[in-house]
Amino acid sequence: MSIRQDRLSDIPYPEEYETPDERSRATALLDYEKGPIALNDSSAGMQYQDWALEFNSGNFTVTAETSGYSGIVLSGQDAIQCSLCFDQNAHVMLAWVDSSYNGNIYWFDIFTGQFEILIFETPVTSVALTLDDKRPREVGVNDILLWYTLPTIVAGEYDLYHRLQRDRFLTAYLMKSATYPYIKKCGMNHGLRVQLTLGTVNL
Repeated sequence: MSIRQDRLSDIPYPEEYETPDERSRATALLDYEKGPIALNDSSAGMQYQDWALEFNSGNFTVTAETSGYSGIVLSGQDAIQCSLCFDQNAHVMLAWVDSSYNGNIYWFDIFTGQFEILIFETPVTSVALTLDDKRPREVGVNDILLWYTLPTIVAGEYDLYHRLQRDRFLTAYLMKSATYPYIKKCGMNHGLRVQLTLGTVNL
């Protein structure tokens, strides 16, 4: 379920975020996401348990809060902010901003049959990933949304963009001009709408 007409709602309908998207992050190198029973196992759906992502010493580590699984999914990287998601087949997906302000995404490309790292934009200020609707009945029509902010030529102004998995993250859609630099929260709210919270602090 991509964003209708690739634009934000004319009238906002804010609600509380669904768990765990309502959580505040202790650092920009920590993120939370609802996900599967295990990596690469979508048999129990995409709402089985909460997962945490942490970046430390070049490694991205995911931890499942119910099963207790913890493991490194990607090594040898550089990040100053990161975001976690799972695709419809429970493949882990990561987005991050590196110290050169490149926007990166690690994802499973069904056309190549392997995980890929794509530098999709630069200079990126903030990133967020979400599977827009995780309910089982939405499999086949749901989509991975990659949100990010870019500085404009006007000092202190930022634009909000998003890209879609169905476009293989190759097409950028401008969603809002002259907004805040950092995406603080992103995910489905209790009204079953994708919602973002932006601000001036990267937490």
